[in-house]
Amino acid sequence: MSRVWRQLKAVANPFALAFGPIFQKEVRTAGRRRATYILRSLCCLGLLLLLIGVFLVRRAETGVQGAVASLQSMQQMAPAMTLAVGWFFLAVMTVVPPILAGGSLCDERRARTLDVLMTTPMTAGQIVCGKLTSRIVQIIVLALLVAPGLLAVRIFGGLSAEVIGAVTALAISTAVLGAALAVLFSMRQKRATLAAFFALLTLLLLQGAPSVIEGMRFFHARDLFSDAAFRSNILATCSPATMLIIHNAVSAGRDLPHLILETRAASQPPGGGPTIPAAVLDLGPTWAINAVYNLSLAALITLYTTVILRRAMRATSSREALLGATARAPAQKSAEPKESAEPESAGERYARRDRTVGGNPVLWREVRQPTFGSRLIFRIVLVLAVLALGALYALAGLGNPDLHAVLAYIGIAAVMLQAVFLTSGPFAGEREARTWDVLLTTTLSPRQILTGKLLGTLRSFWFIPAVVITDWVIASAFGYIHPFGVLLIALIMIAPGILLASTGLLFSLRFRRPVTAGALNVAVAACLWGFVWFLPLALPAIVRAILYLPGVLGLVNVDLTVDRFLDNHYLNFIDAIFALNPFALAHATALPCLHEATPGGIAKAPFESRLITHELTLDQALAVVAACAAFYLFAAAATVALARWKFKAWSGRSS
Repeated sequence: MSRVWRQLKAVANPFALAFGPIFQKEVRTAGRRRATYILRSLCCLGLLLLLIGVFLVRRAETGVQGAVASLQSMQQMAPAMTLAVGWFFLAVMTVVPPILAGGSLCDERRARTLDVLMTTPMTAGQIVCGKLTSRIVQIIVLALLVAPGLLAVRIFGGLSAEVIGAVTALAISTAVLGAALAVLFSMRQKRATLAAFFALLTLLLLQGAPSVIEGMRFFHARDLFSDAAFRSNILATCSPATMLIIHNAVSAGRDLPHLILETRAASQPPGGGPTIPAAVLDLGPTWAINAVYNLSLAALITLYTTVILRRAMRATSSREALLGATARAPAQKSAEPKESAEPESAGERYARRDRTVGGNPVLWREVRQPTFGSRLIFRIVLVLAVLALGALYALAGLGNPDLHAVLAYIGIAAVMLQAVFLTSGPFAGEREARTWDVLLTTTLSPRQILTGKLLGTLRSFWFIPAVVITDWVIASAFGYIHPFGVLLIALIMIAPGILLASTGLLFSLRFRRPVTAGALNVAVAACLWGFVWFLPLALPAIVRAILYLPGVLGLVNVDLTVDRFLDNHYLNFIDAIFALNPFALAHATALPCLHEATPGGIAKAPFESRLITHELTLDQALAVVAACAAFYLFAAAATVALARWKFKAWSGRSS
């Protein structure tokens, strides 16, 4: 009875439920970690670069104008800068919270304090809510770092406070949902990076599944009914789509749209007369509906996490079975060995059990780790993949180029996500299993350890690229894809993954917590494919800004100088940065290899590939893709060499 009364008191006091001992401990611990301030510094640096780049680009487009024209251009600059910061804010709040909350219970398990935590008088709700609210505090701190940038651009005018509030509510609600999912997966996963990875995938699924289902319904209904319409209200369940709605409204100078629900269709009176208008119900701004949707899902997921944790705490008293760990099976009596006519010698028994490990036991062990946990799961996934490809071929057709393009994009995205999240903890498993010190005492060289871990990590995400390449090989065998297209898409998918796996290996060696390594690996991907664009975009703007300074203007011809600056070498630099992005490179080089099926046969159009400023032939496209792959492989080799050089200092190995 006292236990029930204690639980009722905990539920009746939300403050104690959300801000209890777990919350206080986590907030104090996070404030003492260097990784917390590194993450905040990276966010501030990214925001600063974004604001400077957008300002310089807009300033270069306006040039020297009069006072009135300058004021108008400043008013146009505020929406552009706000939208740029808003997209950056949403991207950060989508990726970072799962990383922050991925180690909620994984870190407790790694530190061997989870069993102690379960013996305290705290309820499951206090544990789960304390873990979640402590991460929400970190999210709010990141939001406060971005909020001054959003408010500062209002000094240019032409922007309402509602837009700032809409962007902030949209991003924070998405972040809370991602953190709640990460706490849920942290209960079952052994590594924080795996929990963050599955939380991010589930977040994308919850955001995109309703809109995708409505789109499928619309396309099927359009074939049956000519008046079928897409119900755009469903887009309020998707944060990126809602952000796009805000983007379009701000760019057009309109008020932010509301979600209108039609309760009664327009009708014509039986006796004639004017048409009775449709009855509608205003549910509020679209961004508010999206925030309510995200927070409602977060509350349900938190409640589900609490129920699972309470069930696990009550269902088992064994520490080994806690949180879904596999309990030891009862010992079975060994069967009596059958007497054979000829007894087996000791040498024969040793030869039967002998397994050749080779000169690198780390590599031998890593390549034999099951990708899917068991052969049964692998066979099930393989059958599902084959059935899915067969269904896609039956519905869309093998000769549909859009099908192969979408599969290629999905494969590239999956490889990038796996390489970012799943490769940042190759040494975390050794530390958690308490085998890291034993591994360091062996005679294995740093090169052997790093090579074995890297190849084992690369082996863990082979399945999705294999499915995509198989699809392209099948289409190429029937003549729907140029044979060189298979080679192009394989290089585009695999080479960047090798680089991110190498950087994840480096960060995992340097930092003990896999969450820190994962966050830095995300920063590497963001810089490589995001912020690197500010180099070609901001450089001409910087030149113009310098030439427009007092004393310089009039001494030189600004336009002529800038035109001379934008010569072929600079355009080549732009194309090189464009080619570094796997999605852009696939669109420019691999997708032109697709052929479309027509009633008269296969329409093999001539190969037309174009980067931003240069057109490419097939041979040139192969050379560009090979050069990009060589760049990624060289960078990966340099990263592994750095890890090998710093191995003794970072691992604590004495010799």
